[in-house]
Formats: sequence, structure tokens, C-alpha cells
Amino acid sequence: SEEFKLRGFELGAVDYLTKPIDDSLLLSRIRLYKHLYERELSLESAVSRLVENERNLLKAKTVAEMMMDELKANYVQLRRLSSVVEQSPNGLMIINTEGIIEYVNPAFVESTGYTAEEVIGRRPDIIESGEAPLKTYQDLWDTIRSGKVWCRELQEHKKDGTFYWVSVYFSAVRDDVGEISHFVGIYVDISERVQVQDKLRLAKESAER
Repeated sequence: SEEFKLRGFELGAVDYLTKPIDDSLLLSRIRLYKHLYERELSLESAVSRLVENERNLLKAKTVAEMMMDELKANYVQLRRLSSVVEQSPNGLMIINTEGIIEYVNPAFVESTGYTAEEVIGRRPDIIESGEAPLKTYQDLWDTIRSGKVWCRELQEHKKDGTFYWVSVYFSAVRDDVGEISHFVGIYVDISERVQVQDKLRLAKESAER
């Protein structure tokens, strides 16, 4: 009976047909199968999207963790480098490609008498004594702009006007694409060595008279 059929459907007998086959019932059954099939496909698609999203989230998390580890490592390395520069006994100057001072370390401040605020934003000639010919400094710029290292002993002057001798080393700093972004100059105070050499020279000249 129809009541029996309906009761069977309620109990889940979706694949049950009684004879004689009722066309309307068969059509309803087909619609039901189609609906269940589409629902199954929809569920599979949703599950697939969830799985893919989970994979993407896992990948993103992994990449983020790698980036954090790299940032931490770079930070530690930067801290170490900063500490070395700050505590170096030799004066250090960083200038940009326009020849403007962007940084000097404490040793530079101590040896020249200039504060960092007084030299940052200015050119390195603030400490030039004027004793070296202009060709010397032109050679410096030509050398470091070509990417080579320039070194020479120079007599410079402090803020109070006194002179002192330094071994100067300048080199280029390149960015990630290989372009020169800055120049670094290291100033090693050799005044005591020069004074000793002068005394020895004078003593030798006196002995030869």
C-alpha cells in the first residue's frame, strides 16, 4: 500500500520499489538519487577545499616560521656586527654614494673630538688637514667608486685644530643586486708610531753629522 511505501522511505529504503512500478514513484526516486549524488559531490568538494586550505595554512605557517627564524638569525648577526662596530678601537665612518656621512662610531668621535651630530650630514673633508694634495682625495673617490679598496696614511685634524696621523681604509658596500650603496672608511690612529719614527729619523740624522 501507499502507506507501507511511505513508511519504507521514512526508514531509509530509498532503493526499494514495489511492483507494479509506479512511474511517478520511479521519477521521484530518480530525483532523490540525483539530489543525494549532488549533495555527495558538494560534500566531497567542500572537504577537498577544507583539506587544500589546511595544506595552504600549513605551508604558510612553515614559511612564516622559516622567515621568523631567518629574521631572528639576521637580528642576532646584526646585533653582533653593531656591537663590533660600536666597540671597535678604530674610527669608522659610513657615507652614501653622494659622499654624505651617515654614521660614525664612538671611536671616531673620541679621536676627532667631533660629535656624531656635528659630522652626520656633512662630507668627510670636515677632518681633512689640507696637507694632502687634491689628487689624493680624487684618487680615493675614483678607486672606491670602481669597487676597489683604497688605503693610505694621511694627516688629518681634530676639532680643536691639532693634527694626527691615521691609516685610512675605504671600501664599497654593495646591496642585494650588487650595486654600490655605501662606502665604509676605517681610521686607524698611528700618531704614536709616526712620532717614534720621526724621533728615530732625527736621532739617525743627528748621529750622522
